[in-house]
Amino acid sequence: MGLRLQELTDLKVSYVDFQKGINKVRGKGQNKRQTNLPDEAAGALREYLL
Repeated sequence: MGLRLQELTDLKVSYVDFQKGINKVRGKGQNKRQTNLPDEAAGALREYLL
């Protein structure tokens, strides 16, 4: 399952676990959940942060 637009805009670097390939996000109603971080997305995010 992917991220909703609001979850993406609220995403903080500390919520991303590059080693495990997951994002920890707060969804609708402030519910916590984890989503997969595909390798391609992880690479793009690393490039953006550097």
